[in-house]
Amino acid sequence: MSLLNRPSDGTHSVLIVIYKLLMTEGAMPRERIIGLCAPPAPTDSDMVGKTLNTWLDFGLFEEGPGKTINLTKSVPRSEHTLANLPRLARQLVLREENNPDLWENKGAKASDFTRAISWLLAQDVYEVTLTGWASAEDLLLKQVPANLRGGREHGLIQNDTRWAGLKAWSVWLGFAWRGRHPNEVLTLDPTPVVVDAIPGIFGRKQSLAASEFMASLTETVPVLDDGVYRRIVEDKLADHSGPDAWKALPDKHVSTSLTRALLRLKQDGVLRLELKADAKDRVFLTGRQQRVIDQISHFSFKP
Repeated sequence: MSLLNRPSDGTHSVLIVIYKLLMTEGAMPRERIIGLCAPPAPTDSDMVGKTLNTWLDFGLFEEGPGKTINLTKSVPRSEHTLANLPRLARQLVLREENNPDLWENKGAKASDFTRAISWLLAQDVYEVTLTGWASAEDLLLKQVPANLRGGREHGLIQNDTRWAGLKAWSVWLGFAWRGRHPNEVLTLDPTPVVVDAIPGIFGRKQSLAASEFMASLTETVPVLDDGVYRRIVEDKLADHSGPDAWKALPDKHVSTSLTRALLRLKQDGVLRLELKADAKDRVFLTGRQQRVIDQISHFSFKP
């Protein structure tokens, strides 16, 4: 099982239908779920079963007495809403137990998605244009060591089928969105992910030092800058040399993808980005050509 292999392991659109059914009607047998979510042809009933299996394995659903299936009881009932589903799914996708080996493809669980989105979020958003598999594959060939390019047992992204899965899941889970120009370009922007993480990061506090905020953010979402998954992928990228090789940013510099999210949240009034003159603890927001566009010593949030 692997998240990006949608023909074999399901799609987010089918997941939404199953989730809404169980949220509304409660526990029911597998065959009834499949019958209600996938009436007779032309609907593909196999896709319902595949999606159900994947998210049973991930822990969103659980099997109870009489082999009935229901929403997981580990999540409070008040949090089981359709609006909250992408956040719940993202948390499960990034759990350690759902990423047993970040470089595995066979039985990868969520590992194929986790390593691929870590790679994408490490890119310079001002330099990379991802209009389809051809552009993604070209970037892989330039940046990734040969044994991690794909088409092997331990590929970063194996093929165009997995790329299509990566695009679909990355948008739905809040790491990117599809732009119109160029046509169907994948725009890297984790703003929704950061928004979801902010209340838990601040708790009852209204202001945090930059390093404390960043450490909590990357612990909560470990595919962002300096997160545990992100570091694993970047360490592999750093092994590759050449004129087009991926280049790490200096210490304390925020990636362009995360910078984009922080600036959007500043513009929307969700976060205040402050620089106190006497503060030694600072992070640096990164713009075009890796130039520093702002220095931040504190992040403030008021619910």
